[in-house]
Amino acid sequence: MKTLVGAYAHGADERVTIEDVVPPAHYGARGLTGFYVAFGPLVFTLTVLAGGTAFTTKSLRTHLGPVGLPVATLVLRTVGNATSGATIGVDLPPTAA
Repeated sequence: MKTLVGAYAHGADERVTIEDVVPPAHYGARGLTGFYVAFGPLVFTLTVLAGGTAFTTKSLRTHLGPVGLPVATLVLRTVGNATSGATIGVDLPPTAA
């Protein structure tokens, strides 16, 4: 973090003071230990989701031919956004014909 913020500060000719309120663990060279602690238990879930997406795309491509890939993109994007609570900005959907 210090390297990243320091590079931006140097580019803007600014000075940044960094204070570690909670210093990283001594074995975490770049302070990424918290990231892996948080996402480590999700590895199996994320693997299953990625596999499901890949198999759905492959299945639609096999059954529908070349049009299967755009159909998979539309279906998975629509279902994914609807079930995750994500919203789509008004500038993204196409205008009415």
